[in-house]
Amino acid sequence: MIYKITSSMDATMYEDSLTKNTGLDPILEIRNYEDDDDLYYTSRILSKFDLSKISELITAGTITSPEFYLNYYVTETNEIPLSYSLYAYPVSESWAMGVGKFNYSPITTTGVSWT
Repeated sequence: MIYKITSSMDATMYEDSLTKNTGLDPILEIRNYEDDDDLYYTSRILSKFDLSKISELITAGTITSPEFYLNYYVTETNEIPLSYSLYAYPVSESWAMGVGKFNYSPITTTGVSWT
């Protein structure tokens, strides 16, 4: 049996814009990038999933050998290396998605950001 769970909150955080919030952007970005001053930056994404239904099914014995996969899909590619690694870690504190978008001017600073 396959259960699909979509994220209830997500956002991209950008190292070069420490307080920018992008909680309403429809696309998440994972990238390393260079600015006009030859400085290198990275972005990170946060995604939150409600796993309570899966937990209930495991506890009830409906799911006996669970396997989990995290799938993201590419919308655009630029200079992808032949091999690369992505790491996923749990977040240690709560966060708010916010209501910003990448191109908002002035930037929205309410919600999760690099800071």
